Amino acid sequence: MNRQEILLTAFPFILSALLIFGHYGLLVTQNPQAHSMPLIPALLIQTLKDSELVPVAPLAPFPKTIVGYVSDVPTTKQQLAKVLGDVKANQANTLVLRIDLSLTKDGNLIVIHAAETSEEYILRWAKKTVRDAHEKGIYTYLIFMPKDGTEIADIGGFADQLQSLLERWAPAAEEHHVAFLDPGIILGHDSLRKVPPEYQQLLVKTIEQKIRAMYTGRIGLGVCCVPPTVSSQGYNQLVLIAQTGDVPKNIELKTLQDAKRYHVEHVFSLDLATNRLTQLK
Repeated sequence: MNRQEILLTAFPFILSALLIFGHYGLLVTQNPQAHSMPLIPALLIQTLKDSELVPVAPLAPFPKTIVGYVSDVPTTKQQLAKVLGDVKANQANTLVLRIDLSLTKDGNLIVIHAAETSEEYILRWAKKTVRDAHEKGIYTYLIFMPKDGTEIADIGGFADQLQSLLERWAPAAEEHHVAFLDPGIILGHDSLRKVPPEYQQLLVKTIEQKIRAMYTGRIGLGVCCVPPTVSSQGYNQLVLIAQTGDVPKNIELKTLQDAKRYHVEHVFSLDLATNRLTQLK
């Protein structure tokens, strides 16, 4: 085999390697943690046309009782088809898209799965998922969740970064007719363990006001681990989050009392072990 034939044979492999490592270099530039996350091969990345992201309002009337199925944002059409099938198989009428958040060692708030691609890529797939769900008569719920182990040391810096994140996501939720949005504040979660209650209250109010300026749907707070001590006034739903099994009765009772006191419309129970969202009020 002569030199020209060798080059022709090797060229496709060289090109693939350049694409993969070029993509990786871009990721590290966008997100310094990308080097420690699984790298998605370039051939598995599915791009979406803008025509696939045109908003569609839900075709079914708003359900009297919300039954939700929880999923990460799918990033391939095969995953998307499976997720929508799982919603129906679980007799749910609402798809709850869970987006995990984490703080890096230097205090940067990131969308975890975006370390594998980019946040914009995840956002586009969220839009596509919402659109396809609505076409099938399924309502949608966008819920941000801090990863276990996330701990807020600088509440001011966290608030600024969360507001910046919501500036990218809340207008998209509004445009695409998402019915529910939780910004990633979970009362009682370890992420707030070192934050004094008065600063937690300020965070809760600041974020609610920020979202209201961009989003007209229902806004929620998470609750876990201990009975809530912060006012949920101004929010539309409270979500009791359990890793496994039922929520402790004292937490459920206090949350239902707060819902009545602060005129909260809905109370949900979210079981992460079964990926089920159940309406309690």
